[in-house]
Amino acid sequence: MEIGDLFIVNKADRDGADRTATQVESVLQLSMTTGWNPPVLKVSAEQNTGIESVVDTIERHHAHLVASGKLGALKIRMAKLDVLEILKARLADTMKQQLDQPAVQAELEKVASKQSDPYSLADIIFEQSWRNT
Repeated sequence: MEIGDLFIVNKADRDGADRTATQVESVLQLSMTTGWNPPVLKVSAEQNTGIESVVDTIERHHAHLVASGKLGALKIRMAKLDVLEILKARLADTMKQQLDQPAVQAELEKVASKQSDPYSLADIIFEQSWRNT
């Protein structure tokens, strides 16, 4: 699980906001530090408080990423995640098309009647898709 770079407790003017912020801070103390300790900020739109603190914290975090040399690696990781999401969507579309093929329908019926398992059929469809590309 990934820990956020900052945490914002919204509606800080409401009951329970302080407790929520304290609970988040307690959990964060259990996590490993990487040179940046994620702050927990309280914001209230109704009272117009905390927004400047959020902006300042974002700017400080950006400066930390630049100074530590982590910004470039973060951008690459984000790009990799973007590409992975696109690949997942395209692969899912391709696989869904395979499931609509008449030859697969009989195999799906076997899976539905427990004569076969979904993992075996998924393996077959996946292998056939790669051979056809």
